Amino acid sequence: MEMERQKSPAWRMTVPAALILAFITGIALADPVVDYEFDPVIVTANRFPASFSNLTRAVTLVDSQQIARTPAHSIADLLSTIGGVDMMRRAAHGVQGEAGIRGGSFEETLVLVNGVRMNDPQTAHHNFDIPVALQDVERIEILHGPGSDLYGADALAGVINIITKKQATNSGELYGGDFALAGGYVSLGGSKGQLHNRVSTQLSRSDGYMENTDFSSVNVLYNADFTTPAARVSLLSGYCRKKFGANSFYSSAFPNEREQTATTLAVLRVEQIKTAFSWTTQLSWKRHFDDFILDNQRPDWNRSRHTGNTVTLEMPILLQTGGRLLAFGGIMQVETLHSSNLGDHERSRGSLFFALQQNMGRNLMFNTSVNTCYYPQYGWKIWPAQDIAWRLHDNLKLYATAARSFRMPSFTELYYHTPANLGNPSLKYSQAISLEGGIEWQAAGYYVHMAIFSRRGENMIDWARKDAADPWQVMNVARQNTFGLETMMRAVYNGRFQSVLHCGWMLLDTGKATPGYLSKYLFNSIKYQLTIGGDHTLPYKLGVTWQVKHTKRQANMPYTVADIALFKPFRSCDVYVKISNIFSARYNEVSGVPMAGRWFSAGLKYDL
Repeated sequence: MEMERQKSPAWRMTVPAALILAFITGIALADPVVDYEFDPVIVTANRFPASFSNLTRAVTLVDSQQIARTPAHSIADLLSTIGGVDMMRRAAHGVQGEAGIRGGSFEETLVLVNGVRMNDPQTAHHNFDIPVALQDVERIEILHGPGSDLYGADALAGVINIITKKQATNSGELYGGDFALAGGYVSLGGSKGQLHNRVSTQLSRSDGYMENTDFSSVNVLYNADFTTPAARVSLLSGYCRKKFGANSFYSSAFPNEREQTATTLAVLRVEQIKTAFSWTTQLSWKRHFDDFILDNQRPDWNRSRHTGNTVTLEMPILLQTGGRLLAFGGIMQVETLHSSNLGDHERSRGSLFFALQQNMGRNLMFNTSVNTCYYPQYGWKIWPAQDIAWRLHDNLKLYATAARSFRMPSFTELYYHTPANLGNPSLKYSQAISLEGGIEWQAAGYYVHMAIFSRRGENMIDWARKDAADPWQVMNVARQNTFGLETMMRAVYNGRFQSVLHCGWMLLDTGKATPGYLSKYLFNSIKYQLTIGGDHTLPYKLGVTWQVKHTKRQANMPYTVADIALFKPFRSCDVYVKISNIFSARYNEVSGVPMAGRWFSAGLKYDL
């Protein structure tokens, strides 16, 4: 039974305009925090750590304070509030979500956990099936723009790097809410000498906000670090299991779809660090299981079971000589799939990467990076990038980037076959040339970033059909040209009570080069998006965080979604109340899959 919706009053469409006015008024009236410095170390934008002020590309950082006070309950829900990120969710609370950046599809975004690839070879629908709860995340770094020169395949439009906590903590959390939502989280840690351990578990479930949207999930994550004078050894391992109703997730013709997924992850990292030299060996294994029922009333009809394995060996080396930073190394990866529907498949790749950062004096920075990838069916291909940044003033910087990027077709796009969706084993890889220029200004308490960018894509992969009655078929679209403008602002104030305000705006123009076809993903990207929010400390130590996002997609009507969270610390615990979609806006992030209306939840966090 469909969830009943209420019509949105006309006044709700004025919310974005009112909030922009409030943001500008706050900038004019508030007192800045003089000692605020927004210059953390970023690892995603280069193959080597760099301070935020020395970056030559556009990066968004979601820090630990934002994560601790977000209205979101999952990584996917948090990313949906970030400007420039198109989080296409089929359900809330991390059941399933797909991230696009700057008009790119979810298959064109690379997802990393601590720098380890999470993109699933079966399908990018599962890229966020990772054994990491939101409470396990230290920070998230988002690279806006191509990253194939740094990371190889699938970083065609952007990169999301989720960095986990390593500090040992003993804490817990309990929460519940509408639609029989209930969940809990426990983290335990300890140290003995140079050995540090941390383990966490999260359980969550709900009856769902409409028929066949129930879910249950389990996350377990373990992290160990051992440091000696010669090297640092770390182990990350985890398990994630989800069971959920997939109402019309992949086709509106089948509202009784159900799915179960399970992910196992293990990463061993050995790092040797000296004054001007570091050498790392990293071995990772990721196993993903997917059991998909097309029609739960006929559970054995067109049922698909897939088991994929990805093994990756990476060996980066970092050298520092004078004013230069040099990173180089190699990657070897094998992907296998055993599937009742797609068949059994295996593919491998190898790549060599090189990145050089050179400062010409104090104000001019150059970054040159190249990734040479080898696939048996394509041979060697080169994916270069060149960045330049010019510091006009201590607080003002101009930058420009030119890069080539690509992404490989997934096993689903190549071999999937059901009455509703048809794969194409003759697919070619997608590739793009991107150009970008921007300006960045930051001072005590303020940060402003503005960029203009273009992306010319060739052989872009999409699911398409000529008529709504036809099945979706995968094809290489001849071209896709994207032009965009992007602005990000952040301000920290210290009047009577501290406040943080942030605002992001993106405008996209995406050309369609294959007329006469309906697009499932590629041409349903964002046309324009406005995000604005704040984090405020109020009397009696009460905290409030709010977020409003106004979005217009290429093929849908615009919608506005507002979320809020209230926090109150006590002696033995912190209590919070969260309300997502306050006004019960009616909207889809994926065509044909309605998102939840107002969803109230409350919980408490405590130290053990």
